[in-house]
Amino acid sequence: MSSSSSKGASTSTSLKGYAALEAKFRKCHTYSVNIGLHLITTPLGLAGFLGLLNLVDGAIPLLVSAVYIGSLYKILPKSTYFKTTVASILILLSVVVVQPTLLISLLGIAASYVFQELAHIITGEITYQSQYMGDSDWMSQLLEHTYYLLPLVLDAVDYMHFSLLGFCVAHNRVLYTKLDSAQQKKDLKTLEKWVLDNEPSTDHTTHWWYDKLEGAPRDAFYRIANCDNLIGMFKESFGEKAYDVDIIDAMNEIYVASPKYGFNSDGVFYMKHVDGPYGIFPFCSTYRTMVAVNFNQQIKTSGVG
Repeated sequence: MSSSSSKGASTSTSLKGYAALEAKFRKCHTYSVNIGLHLITTPLGLAGFLGLLNLVDGAIPLLVSAVYIGSLYKILPKSTYFKTTVASILILLSVVVVQPTLLISLLGIAASYVFQELAHIITGEITYQSQYMGDSDWMSQLLEHTYYLLPLVLDAVDYMHFSLLGFCVAHNRVLYTKLDSAQQKKDLKTLEKWVLDNEPSTDHTTHWWYDKLEGAPRDAFYRIANCDNLIGMFKESFGEKAYDVDIIDAMNEIYVASPKYGFNSDGVFYMKHVDGPYGIFPFCSTYRTMVAVNFNQQIKTSGVG
């Protein structure tokens, strides 16, 4: 796919030129999984390249690294230049220590490209390369892209959605939204009337499973469960491209609390318990989403301060 904004690009020779390149690159690299994999694959590919040069003469990787670092001095922002210099030195040291063979070097370059493509497939983000391959000057843009890939990836870390180490710390994962459209209010009234017409028990909690509903109540329930407000609440918090949001219809129900306290389903709201089997899957979470059909005028929740 080509665009007018990418026409006529050439090797950047100034801070302004690099900033423009970084802005375009960043649009295709926003999620931590994608950038995290790039932080592995990019050094891997560069190490493979230096490994090939090392097979010719051990001094060549050192000379190439020094020239590369020096060429970026007036082009990159100071913080980016520092990070790129450190990363380049570490990549060079890895080659000096490991002394990769021809096969290892070639495999490193191949794996770098394959896994970078895989990172984009996993996260659903388009590749920056795909944005200019249809242009007449795609070769010069590819060279520019390749030359600045290491600092571009390092800079992308500062702007990515979600931290690379976010899974190591606790998060506030209680989400809120409001259902206030005319159709949503109508659907909630439909469900409220249906529940009251069925005279739920006042001695214990009452449950009606979604898959047992019929007619207007089922349709109203479906529209509420699949409305943009609820789905958007998750997409806004987790990222639309990073996660899929699926409705677990088999767990959905109309739930009526009981005015009488006792050993009933109300207890789960202050007891440790597991909702559904999906916790065994990595990067997967099950959310118990509660939608109030009417005002809570009968139940009082007491907490210990």
